[in-house]
Amino acid sequence: MNGVRILIVEDEAIVSMELEERLAAMGYRPVGSASRGEEALKLTGELRPDLVLMDIRLQGAMDGIEAAREILSRFRTPVIFVTAYSEDSTLERAKLAEPYAYILKPFDDRELRSSIEIALYKHEAEEEIRRLNRLYDVLSQVNQSIVRIQTREELLPTICRLVVEHGALDLAWIGWLESETFRLTPEAHFGNHVESLIAMQSAAGKLASHESNPMRAMRAGKPSVCNECGSGSCLHPSDKSPAVLGFQSCGSFPLRLQGKVCGALTLCAAEKNFFRDREITLLEEVALDISFALDKMEGDSQRTRTERALRVSEQQYRDVLEASGEFIWESDPKGRLSYVSERVVSILGYSPEELVGRSLFDFMAETEAAKLEASFLESTQAKAGFRDLEHRILTRSGGAVWLSVNRVPVLDATGELIGYRGTSRDITERKRAEKEMAKLEARLRQAQKLEAIGTLAGGIAHDFNNILTPIMGYTEMALDELSESSPMRYDLNQVLAAACRAKDLVKQILTFSRFNQDQLMRPVDISLVVKEALKLLRASLPTSIEIRQNIQKGMVVADATQIHQVIVNLCTNAAHAMEERGILEVSLTQVVLSDQDLASLALSDLTAGSYLRLSVRDTGHGMTGDIMEHIFEPYFTTKQVGDGTGLGLAVVHGIAKKHGGEIRVQSTPGVGSVFEVYLPLAAGEASQEVGPSQGVPRGTESILVVDDEPMITEMGGRLLGQLGYSVTAKTDPREALGLLLANPDAFHLVITDYTMPYMTGVELAQGILKVKPGMPIILCTGFNERMSAEMVHEAGITELVIKPFDQKHLAELIRRVLEPQEASRDLLRSSP
Repeated sequence: MNGVRILIVEDEAIVSMELEERLAAMGYRPVGSASRGEEALKLTGELRPDLVLMDIRLQGAMDGIEAAREILSRFRTPVIFVTAYSEDSTLERAKLAEPYAYILKPFDDRELRSSIEIALYKHEAEEEIRRLNRLYDVLSQVNQSIVRIQTREELLPTICRLVVEHGALDLAWIGWLESETFRLTPEAHFGNHVESLIAMQSAAGKLASHESNPMRAMRAGKPSVCNECGSGSCLHPSDKSPAVLGFQSCGSFPLRLQGKVCGALTLCAAEKNFFRDREITLLEEVALDISFALDKMEGDSQRTRTERALRVSEQQYRDVLEASGEFIWESDPKGRLSYVSERVVSILGYSPEELVGRSLFDFMAETEAAKLEASFLESTQAKAGFRDLEHRILTRSGGAVWLSVNRVPVLDATGELIGYRGTSRDITERKRAEKEMAKLEARLRQAQKLEAIGTLAGGIAHDFNNILTPIMGYTEMALDELSESSPMRYDLNQVLAAACRAKDLVKQILTFSRFNQDQLMRPVDISLVVKEALKLLRASLPTSIEIRQNIQKGMVVADATQIHQVIVNLCTNAAHAMEERGILEVSLTQVVLSDQDLASLALSDLTAGSYLRLSVRDTGHGMTGDIMEHIFEPYFTTKQVGDGTGLGLAVVHGIAKKHGGEIRVQSTPGVGSVFEVYLPLAAGEASQEVGPSQGVPRGTESILVVDDEPMITEMGGRLLGQLGYSVTAKTDPREALGLLLANPDAFHLVITDYTMPYMTGVELAQGILKVKPGMPIILCTGFNERMSAEMVHEAGITELVIKPFDQKHLAELIRRVLEPQEASRDLLRSSP
């Protein structure tokens, strides 16, 4: 059975039934019947038969001829007229419908079969010709575009559009292969559902069982087509088949760049069996033409780049020659000049006539002259030329230039040396640049030292905090066990006080080690930061420098660490300017600036309003106007080599700008300088620290403590035990996780260190939360610059605490974490 699907259109039911039986007996497949032209048109659209047997005379307003014309126009389905009428007028009308055959009733099976087969063959041939003509048109359009378009960015989208519009295809896209990831990057596309198909096919790499059409075509280096998408023989997995988007045929054609497969042209059509041998051959031609165009464009691009580079190089060479300061000269064997080019005037200030008969030795310092004269003598004896790494020559104006001297020997016919011919180039700027480079390298080394010190400071702080934690913990436990009258209480209180001072010192170290990080911007009472910074500076500045303070309270939305850095940088610069003797005045006052004030103070970047003014005044040597023009430039410094990086004021300027403020400087040579930093004043009062509550809160819950330091776990267990808690301590995070896995409800709280062997505290917390979501977890760390409160909370951890911590702080933190959990449990118990 050949399976040809045939729609019968006949208004006589008996005739229609007879046709169905005869067609079925011949092996055809009748798919339906209609008695009216309108019904025939509707069924053709719904059933899409391979052929329509149409009676000319039908019921209704539309006869068979009109219905056949509509069917052929809309669906390109072949129609065979089966009629009892053969008059000339009917035949003439029937011709207009372009039927594939005209059978007069009655007819035998052989006549019917031959008409059907001839009609199908003719239709298939016409469809093939139509498809090929479309593809020839595509090939022509593509070739015209290749000739006309000069850039790849314009060519590829144009080709996709032409293929769809002229080739009766539904989609076209061009993908480029990423060699490292084996993913297709879409370069151009046009058509229906293009984004969805690209997402499916570009994401598919080389798989064991399935491979996208583009990847298969690129890997094989030849076309890969599928004419029955969605069927069992489809190349794609069912969820990534083009049939999901309504496409029945899909083909990919490799594109090459300089002979190497680098991409693919992928085409999709709604009809089945679109890609036949001739179509594939023509589309291969299209892909070859695209590859040829890409090769040509790449070659043109390379040639253009080469030509541009050559032009730039030639221009640079001309610029170098013009700016090099070279002049040409000739001399006798002893260096006396016999010819000098005009270029010498702009270099040395002497005319050629003034130099002829003299040597360059006459315009050099004695030691330099002796060095050059010796090299002349040596090369004269060897009858050789030389290039002399540099000499300082005195100019007519009394200045000096550096010259690079190059020469070759001039020999007579007998081979005797009769002189030299050479060039001298002004290398003064290069020498100056080398000197400046040496300064910059020294500054870079200094900056690298600071960075290394910052990193070291962080590491030291981490270890030191881990040491301080058991010191403070054991000391507090010892104090709890002593009576109020014990003479040991004084000694232990001194130990605890010293540990607290050490804790404050670590905070200063951490502040220094974080100088490159963006810290949290929040309301800050700047007066506290200024006082803390001055306290730190007092210990580092000479006692011969008097520090005077006038500090008022004021709140600013700021990064406290960066404000701290501003104060330290300004005060350090001031101390250096006073050369270890003088008065350093630091004031912090609130001011209200009007537009007139801003204009008079030259604070053009600020707007009228309330500000906090930080002023640092010194009685140092002051600055001249030309120095003040450069003080905020990175690496500009007036200090000796090794005394500074030249970054301090540049950093201060950047921090002030970041905080929406401005910096102003006044200076008088011999009198001193004053730097004023204006920061926008935040509304409201600075928040006050909450006073300590009476007593240490206690509890009875079960707590798991995890820290790889045995001393800390032992101390933590005892300290929490004294507060009434049931404590289990582990030094191995794997064991701790095993306990939770075995009995998730055994603990009410987990307190874990961050840095531990085998797994970090964050990794341990994630493992715990998988077993028991919502478990309260406190993460402790000596110092880790990569951790922040936001990152900790995103990981599901309840609180982050920095070591060392005292008993009261830890006890309050535990109750703050556990009490919401208790409230939730009480609510659940009380609910019906």
